[in-house]
Amino acid sequence: MDYALIGSMEARHRGTVLDLGGRKQRAVLAVLLLARDRVVEFDRIVDDVWDAAPPPKAMASVRAYVANLRRILDTPGESHRHRVITSADGYRLNLGSDAAIPDTVDIDLFDRFCATARDSWVARDAVTAERAASDALRLWRGTPLVDFRDHSFAYDEAQRLEQLYADTFEVRVDAQLSRGVGSSVISELESRLRVDPLRETLWVRLMLALHRSGRRADALIAFDRARSTLATELGIEPGEELVRTHDDVRGRRSKPPKTTHRSVFGRDDELEILHRSLRDARAGRGRIVVITGAGGLGKTALASEISADAQAAGFATAWSSLSVDDRKPVLWDWTRVLRRLGVEDSDAPDPLSPYATAVSLRAAIGSTPTVIVLDDFHLADAGSNEVLAHVEKWIAGAPLVVVTTWLDGSPDLPRRRTLGGSAPHEGDIAVLPLTGLDGDAVAALVQHLGGITPSPDVVARILARTGGNPLHVRDAVRLGLSDNGSPFVDDDRAEAN
Repeated sequence: MDYALIGSMEARHRGTVLDLGGRKQRAVLAVLLLARDRVVEFDRIVDDVWDAAPPPKAMASVRAYVANLRRILDTPGESHRHRVITSADGYRLNLGSDAAIPDTVDIDLFDRFCATARDSWVARDAVTAERAASDALRLWRGTPLVDFRDHSFAYDEAQRLEQLYADTFEVRVDAQLSRGVGSSVISELESRLRVDPLRETLWVRLMLALHRSGRRADALIAFDRARSTLATELGIEPGEELVRTHDDVRGRRSKPPKTTHRSVFGRDDELEILHRSLRDARAGRGRIVVITGAGGLGKTALASEISADAQAAGFATAWSSLSVDDRKPVLWDWTRVLRRLGVEDSDAPDPLSPYATAVSLRAAIGSTPTVIVLDDFHLADAGSNEVLAHVEKWIAGAPLVVVTTWLDGSPDLPRRRTLGGSAPHEGDIAVLPLTGLDGDAVAALVQHLGGITPSPDVVARILARTGGNPLHVRDAVRLGLSDNGSPFVDDDRAEAN
C-alpha cells in the first residue's frame, strides 16, 4: 500500500487508487498516518478529527470509520495483514515495517530524499545532492494535507513540509549552480518567486544564475525587483546577503562594517601589533592575525578599525563575514574575497579547490599591499580552513595581512584551532586574545557614548557588572546605571554618538 499526504490524500494498492470514503473518515486515516505506526489515543483522534469540538457520540462515529477503513485497506489476498490495529488505549496504523514489502508514506520518502540532498551538499557532492533533491521535489503534488487545511492536527506538519520543500529546492539550485548549469534554473527560480516573492534567498540565487549566464544587467534588475517587492509588501530594505550579492555582481568591493572615529578603546597593544603587521606587509612580509575572545569583546570592531586604517593607507582590502549556511557554494567566502580583489568569475580557478583558490589569491595580490578580513572564521568549513593553510605557506613573502576573528568560549562552537596544523607563533601568525577592558578604558568608552566623564564609583559599578565587555558596557550606559538609579547618560545623546 502506498499512502500520499503531499497534496490531496491518496491510498494506492498496486497502482489502483482506493476510495477512502468521506472527509471525516479520511481525517481518521490522516491522523493515524501522521503517527507513523504509533498508537493514537481515542480521545486524541476525536479531538483531531473534530478540532476539539466533537459531537455527543463522536467515539461511535470513530469506531464506524475505523471499521470502514479496515474493509478498504485490508485488501484481498492479504488476509493475514491487518492495517488498523486496536489497542487498549487507541488505534495504530500498521505499515508493515517487518513485512517483505512494507507500506510506504510519501512524507517519509520525501524526508529521506531531502536529508540525503542536504547531507550530500554539505559533503560537497553536488551530483548526489542534485539527484536526491530532484527525487524529493518529484513527490511534491501540491500543498501537504490540503484536504485538512482547516484542521489544527495538519497545520504544523504542513508548515514543516513547506519549509523543507523550500530548503530542498534551494539545495538543488545550489548544486546546479556549482556545476555551471545556471541558465537552466532561471525559469524555475522565477516560477518559485511567483509563489514565494518575499524569500530573499531565492532572489540571491536568481541573481547568481543570471550573472553566471552572462546576463549581468538582468541580475541587477532582479535586485531592483526584490527591493521593490520587499519595500511594498513589508516596508523593509534588502538583507545583508542580497545586498552583498548585488555588490558582487556590480564588481564593487564590499566595505567592512562602519565604525565611528575612535570606536575601539583599551586595545592599544593589539592595534600596535596590527599596525606593525601593515608596515611589514608593505615591505613584503605578510602575516595572519587571529583575534580571539568571547562575544561582545570587540573582535569585529578591532578588525574593522585596522581595515579602515589600511584602506586609508592605500591598501587593497576585502572583507568576508562567514555564516552557518549549508547551502553556500563550495569555498563561497574565499570566492567573495577574490571578487572583491578584482578577480572575475571567468578568471576564477576551475575546478575550484582550496589549493587553486590560494594560488589565484596570490596572483590577485601580486605586489599590492592587501588586507583581507575573515570575520567569524570559527564558522569556516574544512575547505575554507584548507585555503588558509595554503596561504600560510607563502604569506611570509607576500604583501598581505589576513585578519581572522574567532569566537572562543561558546559550547556551540569549536575552540580556536591551530592554523595550518602548526602552533601559532610570532612571525607569520600572531594571535591576539581579547579580554575585558580595564577601568580607564571603560571610563573612556562611557565618555565617548554619553559625552560626560563618569565618576570612579560609576566606573567601578559598570566594570563589576559587565566585566569590561564593551558590548555590555554600552548596554549598561543605555540602561542608565548610576549611584541613585537615575540615568546618568541621556539615551538620545548616547544613540546619537
